[in-house]
Amino acid sequence: MSTEPARPTANRRYLWLASIAMTAAGLCVFVLTLVFTLPDDDRTTTALSERGVRTHATVTRCTLDGNGEPDPSVPCRVTFTPAGGGPVESRLALRATGVEQGRELDVVYDPQDTAVVAKASDLGFWPTLGRNVGGLLALLVSAGMVVVGVATMVLIRLLTPRLKRYEARRRAAPPH
Repeated sequence: MSTEPARPTANRRYLWLASIAMTAAGLCVFVLTLVFTLPDDDRTTTALSERGVRTHATVTRCTLDGNGEPDPSVPCRVTFTPAGGGPVESRLALRATGVEQGRELDVVYDPQDTAVVAKASDLGFWPTLGRNVGGLLALLVSAGMVVVGVATMVLIRLLTPRLKRYEARRRAAPPH
């Protein structure tokens, strides 16, 4: 049985591929968070804080997860009556939790665009801070993934010639 370790060349190849995958995943998460999550939440929060109108609504539809609970990744829909108009059905913004079909709740809607609706309790300082911290953490983790992935690829590139020379010397040396 050989006591030789696994070939370093194969290990470097696997490390190289893992670094590429980490860098690509980090870039994707970073861009998606930057482009979709943060601006949409900020735009909604700003619009509802500036000109939002508070009213009562009824939850009309929720997508359920495997446990029969409302799926927090899919917004529920609510029906409410804006001032001076008929009933409107819109999806809840900001990934509201604790919402179930048929339940009455207080919402804030944008009178200029009744499609922008959120639970009133999701618009305070702490809920907004929580969403922003989550988005910021996603940005930091994904940026860290990119940095580690790129740094690993650079180190592999820099160290490969030295490792090849070391392996060649070790193979050329007489056995003990």
